[in-house]
Amino acid sequence: MRRVLLTMIVVLLIATPIVSAQGDPALAALDYVKSQKNDDGSYGEGIVDTILSNIALSLLDEPDADALTWITDYYAENKDDVTIYDASLMVLSIAAAGEDAKTFADGAIFASLNSRLARDRGQDVEGLCLGLIALNATGTSVPSLVTSALLDRQNEDGGFGKEAGDDSEPAVTASCIHALALTENEEAINAAIDYLTETQNEDGGWPFENAGDSSTLLTAYVLTGLNAVGADLMVEWAPAVGFMMQNVTEDGAFGEELPVSATALGALVFRGLSLNSILETEEIEGDDEEADGEDSEEDETAAGEAPTLDAAQWAPIAEGFMMEELDTADDFLVTVVDPFTDEELYGIEIINWVAEYQYTGYIIEDFLPADVLLWLAEQEPDTWENISPAVVTLLPDDEVSKLPEDVQALAEE
Repeated sequence: MRRVLLTMIVVLLIATPIVSAQGDPALAALDYVKSQKNDDGSYGEGIVDTILSNIALSLLDEPDADALTWITDYYAENKDDVTIYDASLMVLSIAAAGEDAKTFADGAIFASLNSRLARDRGQDVEGLCLGLIALNATGTSVPSLVTSALLDRQNEDGGFGKEAGDDSEPAVTASCIHALALTENEEAINAAIDYLTETQNEDGGWPFENAGDSSTLLTAYVLTGLNAVGADLMVEWAPAVGFMMQNVTEDGAFGEELPVSATALGALVFRGLSLNSILETEEIEGDDEEADGEDSEEDETAAGEAPTLDAAQWAPIAEGFMMEELDTADDFLVTVVDPFTDEELYGIEIINWVAEYQYTGYIIEDFLPADVLLWLAEQEPDTWENISPAVVTLLPDDEVSKLPEDVQALAEE
């Protein structure tokens, strides 16, 4: 009976068209979030509050440049301690605000995320899931190998634990159901939903700990995950929405536990949004100009100079191979060691590794000019013999067209 009554309450609150901030939970939540902005541009009490606030503001068409500046400064001061979780949320916040996360702040934050994902190799399950959501938000394709790794980490009960093999937790599962939505694997998604159904408390919310009290923050996060897989919250999860509404405070926050983060997520809940709603669709300005200017770069390389690389975007590779720098083509003409297999790599083998490794292919696709390969071939005659088809497949068509015809054919194999 209680569940039925809650459902009726939620329908009355939500199903009727609402136009005022006082009656619309999303707008009321956004008003509260905006009231929590600090003088330095941050929100609430720290990095997560600021990131989630900016995501909510951005997705509801009110991005805050001050928040992005604060996040950038925070990263610069704490980059050695930033986790996959932190870096993923930072990239999501940047992308939500309409910026190109791959080049924002010289690409350092995006490069940091990819570097950490590569080193972790999926052991941090929540980090893996958030990383996949962040890559999706930047339009970066995710290799099928990564998708398989995600599915392998789903427990028999349908949930996900913090690390591979750990007991399932609702908080981690909320992150991973976002990632599962990207796979469109209905069996895995339904299993995760079954787990969330089993762990939901009678009051409609979810606890951080098994058999604990419901958390408004976690409930909001779970509901954004359910939004990501297309759930009808009013029909299928009305008790959870009712729990959120029952815990609205006098100042408009959702609950008293970490209210800024909870309310920012609550704003997304009541707009049918999720972290998957962040996706860059516009072309980055300047791409055409760069293409038109390729002749001048070719003129420079004709004199024998090594073509340049975007150092910030190649930073994960330089860091992973402990290279002092990686900003010109001649930096590939060193012997490095694969950090995972101890195999020695040199020249084109390094580029092959970047193309074939599950987290780094985007670097080839977006930041490897054909001029680099042409220059390497002049220095090392066996470059075309040893180049991986994965490199040619990832390169844009206009870059592939500059390569020898027999190398171009590798993309069709």
